[in-house]
Amino acid sequence: MTTKRHFETFDALRLLAFFTVFLYHATVYDSPLVNYLKAGAPLGVHFFFVLSGFLITYIIAEEKQQTGQVNVKHFLARRFLRIWPL
Repeated sequence: MTTKRHFETFDALRLLAFFTVFLYHATVYDSPLVNYLKAGAPLGVHFFFVLSGFLITYIIAEEKQQTGQVNVKHFLARRFLRIWPL
């Protein structure tokens, strides 16, 4: 069975990436700090995708190392069930 590894540092980075995109789409008070964070929204989107790509690749590589193969159907089912509640 695979052991789950949690990258705690990524939580803060994902929050920052999300927050820049959230501010970009939200109607909030106009201030220099808010405008600065809003300007980072495109970078936040790209960064979020890079983090997601890394984590998915890590999960696949770990499964391949532990079992010698990657069960794509099982992997996709786990991904689907992970996002289904959203």
